Amino acid sequence: VDPCENDSSWVTPQSDLRPLYNNSITCNCSYPYGVCHVVKFIFIRNCLSGNIPHEWASSTELEYLDIGVNNVSGPIPSFLGSMTKLTYLSLSCNMFSGTIPHELGNLVNLETLRNLSFNRLDGMFQILGSKKIEILVIFRPNL
Repeated sequence: VDPCENDSSWVTPQSDLRPLYNNSITCNCSYPYGVCHVVKFIFIRNCLSGNIPHEWASSTELEYLDIGVNNVSGPIPSFLGSMTKLTYLSLSCNMFSGTIPHELGNLVNLETLRNLSFNRLDGMFQILGSKKIEILVIFRPNL
């Protein structure tokens, strides 16, 4: 199923059992020849698990990524650093482990790094390659 085709199955239904977190995929279809790209991916509190798939490496038009409060594990992939159009990134409250990849320093358009905390990360925090950063939230990054 293509989320850029306005398929209603990609819309998160309202639920009385859990708060609505505006989980969504947003596409930009203004590229030449009608090509569409995912530009926003928000899936908060969805019990996502496993590693970030390598297929995401081709999401070079992605501007906004929030997968906070899930069970995503493994290392933070270095290919996230190739998503140079990212302006917003939140990976908080997951089960990421290892070091923060230095490639994240390539995110020159990053304005908001909204938390790497509550993961199992270690090492030096050397990812601020963006001069546009306005919001940086780091709280208990070693968990």
